[in-house]
This record gives sequence, structure tokens and C-alpha cells, in this order.
Amino acid sequence: MPSLRLWFPAIAGLLFPLVSGAADPVSVRVTVLDGDSAQPVAARLDLRNDAGKAFFFTSDSDQGQAVRYEKQNWINAESTEYHTTVSPHPCVAEVPAGTYQLTVQRGPHYFPETRILELNGPVELTIRLRRWADPAARDWFSGDTHLHRTIADLKNVVLAEDLNVALPLTNWVTIGATPPAAGNKNLSEIPKGSIT
Repeated sequence: MPSLRLWFPAIAGLLFPLVSGAADPVSVRVTVLDGDSAQPVAARLDLRNDAGKAFFFTSDSDQGQAVRYEKQNWINAESTEYHTTVSPHPCVAEVPAGTYQLTVQRGPHYFPETRILELNGPVELTIRLRRWADPAARDWFSGDTHLHRTIADLKNVVLAEDLNVALPLTNWVTIGATPPAAGNKNLSEIPKGSIT
């Protein structure tokens, strides 16, 4: 009869995945298209499991970019904002199998799309966002004059939010009579000129 020392590693190897809950991740690959032109567009993606935990995307293209946003209010811990803004390229999230809600948005001029996903294996989705208004076609342009994000992030975020103009606030103060360059809330150097 083999000794217990020989059997223990084999039994532990079989039981470890059950005890640890370890499982292979499931890939969720998403491409976002404009519903009218069928062209890829940048967007904001929010992926949460049925317990409300957020998961984030990465770009699935060498030319693409995905910017993770994960903020919790310092006053109210229940006030959170978690999402990923992605460039107009495919993106992917690796998640455990389970039930998820995916919400895809692109600024205020598109209807948001929400899908409930039962993930047991790899999934590839194409989300077509429907535009409900096109102000630029009538010479009205969208903008945001109060953006507290880094310049590097904004190059992605502005496209995902379908903005024509953005005025970033990368440096600001919370103490009166302090110049912006010496502020206690500076995110980056103040760039000179416009940023495209």
C-alpha cells in the first residue's frame, strides 16, 4: 500500500482548483460601431458582475488605447465611478465565468446600450450605438470646460465622450492666492498651446 506521503500531492492537486475557486478566465472581446455608418468609434465601457464588481478592458489592437477610470468619492464610499474608455479599436476583458452587465456609452448624443452576458466561454460582441441627435450637422459643437484628467487620458476620453472641444483642468488650487503652477492638485506640467 502506497504511503500517505505519495497520495497527498495527487489529492491536493485535484482539490486545489475546487478549494481556491481558481478557473480559467473568459475573454470578452468588444468592437463598438456607429449604428449609421458601421465605422468603429471610441466609447466608454462599464462591465460589472452580478455582485456589482467592476472589470476593465484593455485594447486588443497595437494601435488602440484603453484608459481605466477607477474613482471612489472620499466623502461617500458608495459613490464610485468605474469604467474604461476605449479608442475605436477592438478591446478585451478577461473575467471569471459568470453573469455580467455591459453598458456601452458614447457621449450624450448616442443611446447607451446595455447587455446582460452569461459568460461560460469566450465571447465576441459587436455593439452598434444608435445616434439620437447630431448637433454638429447643424453647426452646434459639443464641449466640456471642466475636465480633471491628465492630458494623456484626455486624448482618449475626448473621443470616447464624442466631444469637439475640451478645456482640461490639469492644474488647480484649493488654497487662495496660490498660482496654478504651485497648486496642490497638479496632475501634470501645464502644456503650451493646443493639444490634439
